[in-house]
Amino acid sequence: MNISIEPFPQMETWGNRFPGRKAIVVDGVRWGVINMDRHGCWGTSYWFTQVGGDGMIHRADANGKPREVKVRSSSKPYRGRGEGPDEKPASLPDRLMAETKALIAEGLLRDPKVVLRERQELLEHMRVQNEKHEQEALAALEAKAAEALKPISNYVDADTLAATVKAVVEAMQWAQLK
Repeated sequence: MNISIEPFPQMETWGNRFPGRKAIVVDGVRWGVINMDRHGCWGTSYWFTQVGGDGMIHRADANGKPREVKVRSSSKPYRGRGEGPDEKPASLPDRLMAETKALIAEGLLRDPKVVLRERQELLEHMRVQNEKHEQEALAALEAKAAEALKPISNYVDADTLAATVKAVVEAMQWAQLK
């Protein structure tokens, strides 16, 4: 697997509207984007998004709460924390690459084709569930209308009763929309 982090191509209409944005390219296909936030003298932070995904990539913290995956630059106030006197922190490109590889290994950053296929499967499942729910709701309304019209069932023929039940169900559906 050939992983590279490349500068994000500038768009002709937007110019350099998103400075610091980088593309995560795996085997020639853009899998994700690294976005930059500036924090003044406290440096910058970079957060990750999945191409075809819902936005920021999140990872559960020690308490199980989802937190966005970020890499901070070594800013002036924070420089030297956690490192020994002779140790230098890893360079920002190395830390971005390490986090990218970790996201791929954890399955949080994936091939956009796989993400798209999963989204389409989910949408199809949701569509089937919605149709099933609508059919169940319609059956419940028809049963309720038939029960309400039961006293007149002895005085009208079956076709008239079925048309009346249908009209009552349509009225009930219309009333639910209002």
